[in-house]
Amino acid sequence: MAVNYKAAGRISGNPLCGLCERMCIEVRQVFDGCMRRADNQNSVARFSGFTAGEPAEFVSVSLGGQAVISGLKVSSGESCNSMEFVLNIPLLLTYTDTSGQTGTAVGMLRLNRSVSLRVPTGGLLPYTVEPKVFIYCNVGSFLNSDTVSFTYCIVEIIKVIIETDILVPTYGYAVYPECSECGGGCSFIMASPVFPDTDARRRRQ
Repeated sequence: MAVNYKAAGRISGNPLCGLCERMCIEVRQVFDGCMRRADNQNSVARFSGFTAGEPAEFVSVSLGGQAVISGLKVSSGESCNSMEFVLNIPLLLTYTDTSGQTGTAVGMLRLNRSVSLRVPTGGLLPYTVEPKVFIYCNVGSFLNSDTVSFTYCIVEIIKVIIETDILVPTYGYAVYPECSECGGGCSFIMASPVFPDTDARRRRQ
């Protein structure tokens, strides 16, 4: 079986072989970013939307959705910018009720944060500041029927994102391997390329 050099995977041999085009692609560029790790953090949160009966035993708290930033304030400095904001982290509580049935509830963890990051200057396109959060917790207890005290570990990644167009060297369009054999009656589809013929376009120019 011939090797498909236009399939995704590791490069073997000379990586310059096969380069044929400068392609303009639209990307979400990470202009700057930082990461914070912390363990044994203690917090108290209220939960709602309990799906089972009266809570009896704490099981875990995990990430319940995409974290978002609110109240962002940016102060310019000589080489970076000071950013102050509230990091809003959706939580999913798992518990068991008095009958042993497993249930869930939702809550929110709000953390005040301050970081120093670079931001794009001199362009017309706006930037955004976006978080990515990972949280782990299996130690906690109910203070009352809807309030939980818990200890958690957390990883926070804060990124400055800008949408931009960049040029990258490419090997052309991807060539996908066949998934399975197909019966007759589709000769036009079977014989047609998936992507436009860029070599023919160059010949016409």
